[in-house]
Amino acid sequence: MKKLGLYIMSILTLGFMAACNEDFNEGVFPQTNEPETQQNYDGLVVELDSDFTSALDLSTKKSTDTLYVLTTKETPELNAYSNMSYVLEVSNSDSFSKKVDLDASTGFVLVDELNTAFRELFGISPKAKEMHIRFRAYITEGTARVRCGSYVGTGVVTVTPVPMDLPTIDTAYYLVGDVAGGWDADHLLKLNHSGADVYDAPFFTLTFELPKENAYFKIVPESALAAFAGGDWSGVLGCAEDGSTALEGEIVSANAQAMRIVEKQWVRIKLDMLNQMYYIELLGEVSPYMWVPGSHQNWTPATATQLYSASMNMVYTGHIYLTGGFKVCATPDWNNAYGYDYFTTKSANLTTDNDGNLVVTPGFYYLTVDMTTNSISVVETTWGLVGPATPAEWDPSQYVPMTYDAEAQCWTVTTDLKAGQMKFCANGSWDINVGGSADKLVAGGDNLNIAEAGNYTIKLYLINDESSYCTITKN
Repeated sequence: MKKLGLYIMSILTLGFMAACNEDFNEGVFPQTNEPETQQNYDGLVVELDSDFTSALDLSTKKSTDTLYVLTTKETPELNAYSNMSYVLEVSNSDSFSKKVDLDASTGFVLVDELNTAFRELFGISPKAKEMHIRFRAYITEGTARVRCGSYVGTGVVTVTPVPMDLPTIDTAYYLVGDVAGGWDADHLLKLNHSGADVYDAPFFTLTFELPKENAYFKIVPESALAAFAGGDWSGVLGCAEDGSTALEGEIVSANAQAMRIVEKQWVRIKLDMLNQMYYIELLGEVSPYMWVPGSHQNWTPATATQLYSASMNMVYTGHIYLTGGFKVCATPDWNNAYGYDYFTTKSANLTTDNDGNLVVTPGFYYLTVDMTTNSISVVETTWGLVGPATPAEWDPSQYVPMTYDAEAQCWTVTTDLKAGQMKFCANGSWDINVGGSADKLVAGGDNLNIAEAGNYTIKLYLINDESSYCTITKN
């Protein structure tokens, strides 16, 4: 039998990455290919076992059931004191930046172990998720161990978790009633959502101005929309007491009654669908919008691009192509207009003219107006794609650049993409970035997913955190 030390030298001679103590090198770049049924490392032959070569539904199994993950077909010639051991790494992405290690030396893991790892990686969502897998192989002798090569058994397995006792959460919700101008399917206000998995982000919000006093409303889930349009109210949600003016309460489905807001004003309504609660925030006469008229649109406040205050904290942001002079207005007219002298703190790239306007050189800008401190910041931006779906991976300095189309008022690019995640960033940095869902992009939002590799045309329409969106078209 060969000694362990001789085998270590053999591995090093062959150029495999290894270490002779517990501080072995974990910096090996991951493989991202489809699962390989067999891999060799100088006498080590392993195969992925059947449970990990197809979709895996944990909901049909017992927590104590075993999942066979890896079969060892051949091992290196070892001395009597040495053996092979394996660690299963599972992750929510091919970068393995977030991962869970499971001992797979027996060749199997328990359903409960994998389900616990799923929850750590993906949260409480009941939906099937793509779990990235790979194995580390070791030769162990006593307390010493040596890493064998890189990774074996790399790939992706679709895993459905063991279900939790959770309410059903729809992908969208609507307000109907006085707040929307009527009590039928032609009068609905759709609440905003981040675009993330609804069990990871169960909050739906809408900020708007009430059209009248004593405004009643109920809630229509997306799944009940078609029936509601046909006159069936059985799926509509509300509160327990008709006309309740409580600013928070439980959302009920049985004998659902209407909530009521007494005074006409701006409000923010938030639904927590995981805990089945609603919250009403009374905002008074503070508007979530400011308007930016200027030379870029013939100085017309009523049609000017809007800045938006998502938190209603009087800090307004937005994206605008500016050609020179502009002002900021609190209303879509000239009654509350603010120019250069109003702001006590201004970006260094801002100047003024004889009319007291704010002036910049032509370009596409990200504006931040803080009315609590009378400050304004304008940052010229260029935009691009970043993420594993692109060659840039997660390095924003290597982003795939987009070109601004002034006529269409969007950023555009046609490029090859891999299956994977991506988002948009400005100026080769993470300082300004947007993500979320294609129909609603917000500052710092979640990654977007490219389902399959191919050539795509992507158009990015940047306005503000309420209205920005993109189109992703496979060519």
